[in-house]
Amino acid sequence: MFKTIRILVLGAGGSPATNFIRSLRESHHKFYIVGTDANKYYFWRSEADKTYLIPDAKKRGYIDAINRIVSTEKIQLIYAANDQEIARISRDRQKLKTKVFLPSKKTVSICQDKYLSYLLWEKSGLCVPKTFLLKTSIDIKKAFVELGNKIWLRQTKGAFGKGSIIADNFQIAKAWVEFKQGWGYFTAASYLSPNSITWQSIYRNGRLICAQGRRRILWEIEGRSPSGISGITGVNTKPNGDKYR
Repeated sequence: MFKTIRILVLGAGGSPATNFIRSLRESHHKFYIVGTDANKYYFWRSEADKTYLIPDAKKRGYIDAINRIVSTEKIQLIYAANDQEIARISRDRQKLKTKVFLPSKKTVSICQDKYLSYLLWEKSGLCVPKTFLLKTSIDIKKAFVELGNKIWLRQTKGAFGKGSIIADNFQIAKAWVEFKQGWGYFTAASYLSPNSITWQSIYRNGRLICAQGRRRILWEIEGRSPSGISGITGVNTKPNGDKYR
């Protein structure tokens, strides 16, 4: 018999957390899952065994609220399902009363910044699309000169295609960044293709434990986003040759 593992899932009312919780339910291990959410409407969507309404991750009482739950529910591991809470528990991990199973603070910070990630991957020799950080309109002009007549604009931080748009001329690109007040926070990159894949992986101390790649067939409610990227994947398929470990 396996011992019950007690996990706290942050942002439990959101879709990423629901996916995680359902995956745990399919495991041969036994889990007692406690959820939290700062949104009183998302709160009711949680599929955890018990769910708490807590302050937003940007609020002062956030860490104290988590620690109270950790003590009350005898939590062994905290899992955060969204960027905002990952950033907060990474930054304040030394104040938490249980494990978080996260890489270093520096690694989390880089992974949550698309431009810093690009610089590191390029330096490491990985094949990545040429990317410019847009500090002024001059950088947009440079991007069009080097990347061609179609560029991909997006914010350096945020998920679900935040701030993304395809621009095919300087005026549109400049107007979009100014509208978003994005100078210094937007990048311009080579636009590769409307085709998209996603790759997820779990590492422990730099060693790959498992990974999965999927091809996105469509984005749901894509018409509500200027770029067509909604962050809500309609259908995924496993690419040919994908390996599992």
